[in-house]
Amino acid sequence: MPITFGAFVSIVANAWKGASALHGRFINPPVKADFEKYLSALEHRRVLYAGWEYENTHAVLASLSEILDRTRDFRAAHNKNADVRRLCGSLITALQKCSDTIRGCDMHTRQGEFMAYRALLKFRGEMAKTLAVLCGLLNVDPRSTDLEQFIMNMALVRPTPS
Repeated sequence: MPITFGAFVSIVANAWKGASALHGRFINPPVKADFEKYLSALEHRRVLYAGWEYENTHAVLASLSEILDRTRDFRAAHNKNADVRRLCGSLITALQKCSDTIRGCDMHTRQGEFMAYRALLKFRGEMAKTLAVLCGLLNVDPRSTDLEQFIMNMALVRPTPS
């Protein structure tokens, strides 16, 4: 029997911390509303799902930069919440590493392309894990089935390259 999105994010959220203590403190309307806006902004970001052969390096970097800005804004808006600060902080670090790696790759060689794709996969895994935890903690489901599948596939199935 396949695992549902709701069950998956519940498992991830409960594993994050003792859910009963965290749920009472974490669920507040402004965080949930802002997270829903953040999710809706991510729903049409093809950089999260598209195959590497369909990606343009400049478009990838521009999209990652916009995701970075939105993540920083979300974190700044809820800086007093330690969990948001920690989760978004690690995501921001992963985003910056990914962007730096892609910028440093020689896209005219197979090895450079492979390194860039690997960095993008690593970021996608971190993004999916962060979104899964936040969706579970805030009891939010993505409206887009593509984003839901991205979270399920990247956070549950795929290993994160080291």
